[in-house]
Amino acid sequence: KDPLIAQREFRQALAKSVNIEEIIRFKLEGFGSAATTILPPSNFFHNTELKPLTYDPEAAQKIWKNLNVKELTLKTSNNPEVVEISKVLVE
Repeated sequence: KDPLIAQREFRQALAKSVNIEEIIRFKLEGFGSAATTILPPSNFFHNTELKPLTYDPEAAQKIWKNLNVKELTLKTSNNPEVVEISKVLVE
């Protein structure tokens, strides 16, 4: 329902703005893997052909400028681990 999230370009910019590999390596101490969808690989409907978007801040910056997004709001649960990862995203 969110008009920003409904835009494919917005989702691409968001994905390209986050260095998932560094979060997994440093924040999760290597205990994680990059996801391509909300469905885990163990789910029957998981699409194994999808590849995660790569971290590309320059490409993300171009998309952000085209979208003219001034501010983002991050909504999360109160789970301590999720809050800590959210802090990394905000920085």
